[in-house]
Amino acid sequence: MKGKTKGSSTFYFAYKEGILVKDMTEVFVEGEAVARGMTIPITTVRKMETVLIK
Repeated sequence: MKGKTKGSSTFYFAYKEGILVKDMTEVFVEGEAVARGMTIPITTVRKMETVLIK
């Protein structure tokens, strides 16, 4: 597979407590896979969120 990846991530910290509260990430992948002489276009969007559970 070959292609391009773009993304961003935002972190939220409780600075005084020294802990990560939340992380939000979004990734966009666009490319193509080549198999047995066929080219298959691929587009993927991933959104991930990690939060602190008390």
